[in-house]
Amino acid sequence: MFIAEERGSAYSPDFRVYFKDESGPISPLHDIPLWADASKRLANMVVEVPRWSNAKMEISLSEPLNPIRQDVKKGALRFVSNVFPHHGYIWNYGALPQTWENPHHVDPGTQARGDNDPIDVIEIGERVAARGDVVPVKILGTLALIDEGETDWKLIAVDARDPNADRLEDVADVERVFPGLLRATVEWFRLYKVPDGKPVNKFAFDAEPKDAAFAHKVIDETHEFWRGLVSGAVSGADDISKTNVTVEGSPHRVERSSAAATIAAAPPASLPAPIPPQVDKWHYERSGASEHPARPAARRREVEGGGASAALERSQRGRTSPEGLPFPSRRGEASTADVMLETRIASLAVFAALLAAGAARPDHDFEFDDAPDVVSSRRPRRYVYDPQNELCRALVCKKREVCFLRDSYTALCASKKDILRRGDTIVSGATATRNEEDEDVFYESRDRAAPSPSGPEVGRCVGCSSASRSSFLCGSDNRTYSSLCRLDLHNCVHGPRPPVRLACAGFCPCPRRRPSDNESLPPLRPPRPHRTKPRYEEERRRRRLEVRNNEVLPERCALDKMADRLLDWFSVLMEQAGARPPSSHGYGAECKPEVRWMFEHLDVAGDGLLQPSDLYALSHDERERCLRPFLASCGAGAGAGVSRAAWCACLGGASRPCEALARAARSRGRGRGRGAYVPACDSRGFYRPRQCHAALAVCWCVDAHGQELPGSRTKGAPHCPGESNAEDEAGVPTDDEDAESEADAGGSGDREPDLRF
Repeated sequence: MFIAEERGSAYSPDFRVYFKDESGPISPLHDIPLWADASKRLANMVVEVPRWSNAKMEISLSEPLNPIRQDVKKGALRFVSNVFPHHGYIWNYGALPQTWENPHHVDPGTQARGDNDPIDVIEIGERVAARGDVVPVKILGTLALIDEGETDWKLIAVDARDPNADRLEDVADVERVFPGLLRATVEWFRLYKVPDGKPVNKFAFDAEPKDAAFAHKVIDETHEFWRGLVSGAVSGADDISKTNVTVEGSPHRVERSSAAATIAAAPPASLPAPIPPQVDKWHYERSGASEHPARPAARRREVEGGGASAALERSQRGRTSPEGLPFPSRRGEASTADVMLETRIASLAVFAALLAAGAARPDHDFEFDDAPDVVSSRRPRRYVYDPQNELCRALVCKKREVCFLRDSYTALCASKKDILRRGDTIVSGATATRNEEDEDVFYESRDRAAPSPSGPEVGRCVGCSSASRSSFLCGSDNRTYSSLCRLDLHNCVHGPRPPVRLACAGFCPCPRRRPSDNESLPPLRPPRPHRTKPRYEEERRRRRLEVRNNEVLPERCALDKMADRLLDWFSVLMEQAGARPPSSHGYGAECKPEVRWMFEHLDVAGDGLLQPSDLYALSHDERERCLRPFLASCGAGAGAGVSRAAWCACLGGASRPCEALARAARSRGRGRGRGAYVPACDSRGFYRPRQCHAALAVCWCVDAHGQELPGSRTKGAPHCPGESNAEDEAGVPTDDEDAESEADAGGSGDREPDLRF
């Protein structure tokens, strides 16, 4: 397992990403092995640039431990330009460790020297990786880019864990599974330097990708070049740092303590610097340019050849007219009529070429289906307005925009007017979750939207026009309607039911007003929606604060559940690392083994205190925003560090997943009767190898963390790996909480009565 530790501020010159393994700091270039699984030929890829990002990050060859940093050219940090229709890098981009493209070696296929870097990899899987990830990849092929006269191999690979990995064995499968990706990749590498004023890049082998067998030969060759580099056998490579901690026989091998001092000397991690606004600019370049963007190929041919008239003259030399007479020469022999006729023919030829070019459909990576001037008969889309949804909580919308849900997985910021102008509808979160029979009617054709002049037909509900003025209303059923017409339509569709009446203007629920004892007020006209201060303004402020600081406020976090999840995570990490926990000396007898192991793992300095720098990567995990409040409750923000006793006390009340789930199942099961599943746990709180559901008469096998073994679910009691004979004789554990007496309620794993099927 490899861990990436960020130092400095992202998008600034002092930003670095260092790497560690279970024993401490390492070099990603020299200490991470090339092969993740040599028998399956799965290579380790160090992710330098995640997909869709622009910052050009790369492994630093000149610095000790070779951290990842942002490339600098002419004193400025490098960002790749957005060449339409691509945005940033269109795949996860990185390098293979323990490889080196030798600049002293001329490749016989490309007739160019190596570029003095580790071999590059583009990973085409569906997951967007994180900077510093070490990913096992399957090699599919390679492209041979000629970058400024140097050979720059671009390996094509896919994450071995990707859902499509089994369908991809060679580069020929890429076009079948991901059509258009290879063509877009070649175009991206050709043009990505053009906006910076550089010429178009070229490829060897006519830009044809080579297969996996060829790519593996290139990898083996660059790996041998690296062996000579790290052993000191290669001369003239003094600009590359060869510092490592694991390479046997290398004269540049150092101790772990020296490597830890290198990381400690780097500035602590801080907030990212702002990205320059010009990075988001679109650049439009010709994909057919061959030498320089300032002089396209078509224009150069016209200039050098004399244009369409000269081409016509060359085509007529030596030919005769239909009458058998030779065509007149362009210079002094042609009559005025002939010259005019020839000019018209040339103009028509040019015009026809322009029409053909305009009619040709450009071959882009994607299409836009939202062209405003194209009349479409598409079905209206429904957007859900639910500011309390988890997806909307993570978005901070601009002024005059709010968060809408497109579906269960997509949230977007948009203007209400823009959505309604396209004929789409907006419903509230409560309305979106009602039953299907209670849905309002959508009409696909617009000619049914407006009623006829003679009025609607009897027994037929007429839909609302998309061009009608929208003003949200709250009905007496506490549902929000986009207009009064929609409320009337709802009453028409559900005619037998009591009609829904107008409660107030705006979104539900309606504001309440309590009159005085002696006051009889007329019906109060509700204020206009845009003049009413939103009731959720405080909630929006809270969300902005959470997004800006990458944390959730403490009152919104269940800290006890976070302790349970951390304990389970520490247990999995310790098991994957194959490590043994340290002794309980200095921790206390009640401190759990995985808690002690994680403390030793995080304590880089070995001083018995977890400093803020040790906990930075843990507290700034974007996927676990409750980690920072939890660590603060352990004393992480006090400045003096977290001691062993405080660390163990903070996680002392944590329960392992099986124990926590069993306790929760019992608390939920009281009063619900029989049939609830309660997991069977051992004395340490882990899952027993065999789990059973008594009400369903089904059993299955799991590992210690509760992961079900495939194909083990069956009727009856199966024999599971790791199951003792005592457990076999005891039978299948019960999950009926009512069957247990109060004296025996010590845990579902304490008793195992027989279960009859």
